[in-house]
Amino acid sequence: MSESDPLHISPMQRHERSWRLELRGNGLHIPFTGRTQDEVWDALETGLQDANVRDPDLTVSVASQLFVAERRDRGFYGPRSVRRARQDLERLWRAHPALVVRELGVEQLHGFLERMTADNVKLPGQRTSWYQVNAWLRWCVVRGLLQRNPTELVDRIDLPWASRRGQRSAGGKTQLANSDQAQAYLAAALAWPDRVTRVVAALPLLTGMRSGEVRFLRVDALDLGLSVLWIRGDRDAAWSPKTRASTRTVQIPDVLRDDLIALAGQRRGEELLLASPVTGHAWSPRWVWETVGRTCDAAKLPRVCPHGLRGTWASICVAMAQLPSPEIARLLGHADRGVTAERHYIGAQRPEQALRLIAGGKG
Repeated sequence: MSESDPLHISPMQRHERSWRLELRGNGLHIPFTGRTQDEVWDALETGLQDANVRDPDLTVSVASQLFVAERRDRGFYGPRSVRRARQDLERLWRAHPALVVRELGVEQLHGFLERMTADNVKLPGQRTSWYQVNAWLRWCVVRGLLQRNPTELVDRIDLPWASRRGQRSAGGKTQLANSDQAQAYLAAALAWPDRVTRVVAALPLLTGMRSGEVRFLRVDALDLGLSVLWIRGDRDAAWSPKTRASTRTVQIPDVLRDDLIALAGQRRGEELLLASPVTGHAWSPRWVWETVGRTCDAAKLPRVCPHGLRGTWASICVAMAQLPSPEIARLLGHADRGVTAERHYIGAQRPEQALRLIAGGKG
């Protein structure tokens, strides 16, 4: 593979009733067509397996496809997540598919932001797509394709959803309305007969943990001596905390302690605590969403998402103690000293008191 002709993928194009893209470079020029975009991407993946792909020469178009395939094969992405990730990453490399990953910088990220605006992507969608690109770039850093994640060099003021107008449009997720609803939700969560379902449904409300933090919680994160859960990254980049500030501890809720101990006893320390018993992999984000939704239905409440439970935890905690924004940020695992917390969350200095309130005196 030469520097002047690296292996890369042409952007997806519509041809009458089919879709088409091409694998070019390294002496290859292979077209892939299909009735749907998914068919074309799957055919391309087979083609990449037969090509001579070497890490130092990976282009952004090829590396993004390898990233999505790895996430899917390891059970982290379901079909819907795969489709969305491919679309987001193609928007990033569409203008420069032959660019080698090590040459990717702030200029290309600004172009990505401009293309999302030109494509009329709504602000919440832009924010989600940016997080997807950031996850891929973290993967590139761990794999040695980049020395530093270039998103760290992008000024927050350049992110459309970070403006005051954008914050109103892309604001926080819907929460449970009050402590009565929180108590009803928790009762329904603890009533599930399956331990994994109970923990997944209740943990975001009782700890403020993110969905990914719950899904990728490992057995060795359970520290019974300190009565905490350690939230920390996975060295093989299967999952990592959203930011460095997200690496933290959260208190183990007493109402879930027995369930967590029982689940830990069934697996080894490096295994996922809440893995699917069928695949052994992490549950998909959609399953967690549906679990929370079904719990809301069982409690006869309007549906909220897992991140809405995280916000509910913070909002209920404010009834226990007033707290400076930086401390709220620490409890939630935010890196911006309370900027996000002020806009979307409310926290508490003594969260264990709020947990006792929600759990009906247990804690």
